[in-house]
Amino acid sequence: MGTDMLLSLYIENVALIKKLNIDINAGFTVLTGETGGGKSIIIDSLALLCGSRGDRSLIRTGEDFACVEGIFDLRGVSLGEDAELADNDQTVTVYRRITADGRSVCKAGGRTISVSKLKGIVSRLVNIHGQQDTQALSDPSSHLNLLDAYAGHERELEAYAASYAAYIALEDEVKRLGKINEDKLIRLDVLEFQINELDGANIIEGEEEGLESEKSVLVNYEKILDNVKTALDSLDGRDSALMGLYKAQEALNRLEGVLSGISDYVKRLESCSYEMRDIVDSLKSDISIDCDSPEKRIDEIEERLALISRLKRKYRTDEAGLSEKLKALKKEKEELVTSDEILEDRKNELTDKAKLLQALADTLSIKRKSAALKLEKEIEANLSQLDMPSVTFATEFGRTPFTPTGTDTAEFLISANAGEEPRSIARIASGGELSRIMLSVKSAFAEIDGVTTVVFDEIDTGISGKTSERIGLKLKKLTEPGIQILCVTHSPQIACLADTHLSVSKAEDGGRTYTSVKELSFEERINEIARIMGGIQVTEAVRAASREALVRAAELKSNN
Repeated sequence: MGTDMLLSLYIENVALIKKLNIDINAGFTVLTGETGGGKSIIIDSLALLCGSRGDRSLIRTGEDFACVEGIFDLRGVSLGEDAELADNDQTVTVYRRITADGRSVCKAGGRTISVSKLKGIVSRLVNIHGQQDTQALSDPSSHLNLLDAYAGHERELEAYAASYAAYIALEDEVKRLGKINEDKLIRLDVLEFQINELDGANIIEGEEEGLESEKSVLVNYEKILDNVKTALDSLDGRDSALMGLYKAQEALNRLEGVLSGISDYVKRLESCSYEMRDIVDSLKSDISIDCDSPEKRIDEIEERLALISRLKRKYRTDEAGLSEKLKALKKEKEELVTSDEILEDRKNELTDKAKLLQALADTLSIKRKSAALKLEKEIEANLSQLDMPSVTFATEFGRTPFTPTGTDTAEFLISANAGEEPRSIARIASGGELSRIMLSVKSAFAEIDGVTTVVFDEIDTGISGKTSERIGLKLKKLTEPGIQILCVTHSPQIACLADTHLSVSKAEDGGRTYTSVKELSFEERINEIARIMGGIQVTEAVRAASREALVRAAELKSNN
C-alpha cells in the first residue's frame, strides 16, 4: 500500500471553529481534549467533506457559510475516471461549502462537482467510524453486506443482480398474462364490442373539421345562394359588368388607327375581362352547393359529429387518437387470443431463468461461506489480541427466496466466554465488546477496501485499563501497511500509544468561543495524559504516572 493519506484539513465557520488549519501526520494520530472542546466538530467537518448532509446548524452563529477543505496525497491510489482532478504533485484538494440559505458547493481539483461525485472521490480515501457503525453491527440486516464487502466478489454480485432484474421483469410479465387469462372471456367480449364500434364508425382523420366546414356552409345555404346569384348577375348578366367591358372593348377597337395609343387601352380592357370571366367561372364551380335538401344533410352531419364526440369522450382521446385506440384494441385482442400459448412460453422462460438465477445464487453462497470462515478466524484472532481470548465468532446462514442480493441471509453470532453457544451480537455484546468487535471487523477490512485514512470516533467506549492498551496497540498495528489512523479518544492508554498527539481545546475571546488544535510535544503530552488520568486534580504523582505511561507505551510500540 502506498503513502496516500490526508495531509491537511482546513475548517472555517463550523460550530465553535472560526478558522482552523490542521496538518495531519502519517501513522497513528489521537485527538484528545475536554468534553465539549470541539473534537466531535472536527469529525463532523471531515464527514461534511466526505459528502454527509450539509446541515445548516453546523454553521457558526452569525456567519453566512461554513466550509471544509482537505488535501490528500494520492501516491498509491487511483481516482479512476476522476484522475483528471488530481494536481500535478500527486495530491487532490477537495472542498465543501454550505450556506445559510441551504446551498452547497463542492469542488475537487478546483472544479465544481456534485455532492455525489465528492462522496465518490473521498470514499476511496477516507473511512469514518463512529458510534452509529458500532450500533449497525447490532443490526443483522447489515451483516450480509459486510460479508460481501469482505469477500470482494463484486463480479458475481453484478452478474446475479443483472439476472435477478431480468427474472423479476419476466415474472411480472407472467403475472400480467396470468391476470389477463383470468378475465379473458369477459375481456374478449368487451374488446369485440369496442373494435366493432370503432371499425363501424370508420372515422377518418380530418373528417370532423371537414364536417364542421360543410355544416357552416349548409346553415348559410339561402344567404350564400342569394349573394352568389346577385354577384353572378352583376358580373355576367344582361346589363352586367362583363357585358359593359365587352362593349367598351368593341368601341375602342373601332378607334384603332384613329387615336394614338388606343391599343394599350384595349389590351387592358381585355385583361380585365379575362380576370372577370375567371371570377365568374370560379364562383360557379367553387360555390355550387350540390344538395337537394340542406336541412336533411345538416341533420346527417350533426348526427355524425355527435358520434365522433361521443367516441372521443368514451375513449378519452381526440379524433386522431381513435384510430390509434382501434389499433391498440386489435393488438390486445390478438394477445388475448394467443395468450395461453404466450403464457406457457413465458412460464418456460421463467423456469429457465430461475435455474440460472439459482446457479448464480449458489455460487454466491459458496463464496460467502468460504469468506465467512476466513473472516471468523481473522476476527477471533483480532479479538484475542483485544483481551477477548475465549471468544467464538460465527456466521449463521439462512435461506430466503430470491432477493436482489441472492438467497442467503447471514447474521454474525458471538460467544464471549468458553463453553457458551454463539448468540446474536445484539443480544449479548456489551458496549465495550461491540467496540472491540467493530475494531476487529475494521482491521479485517483495512487492506481489502483500499481506504488509507481511517477515522475512529471514540472506539474506546465502555473499555478501560489493559483492554484500552490492547486497542491502542491494535490501532498502531493497523498503520503498518501504510494506513493513516485518526482516533478521538478519552483513554490515556490509547493516547500514549499514538505517534502524534493533537490536543483540542476551546477558549473565550470577546464574548465568543473559539476551538483550537495543537500538536503536543513530549512534555505537553505528559500534562495532557495526566489531565485524562487525574481529572480535576492533577498532582505530581499523576504527572509521574503519565510520564511512565508514555515511556512504557514507547517500549510496547518498539516490541510490537
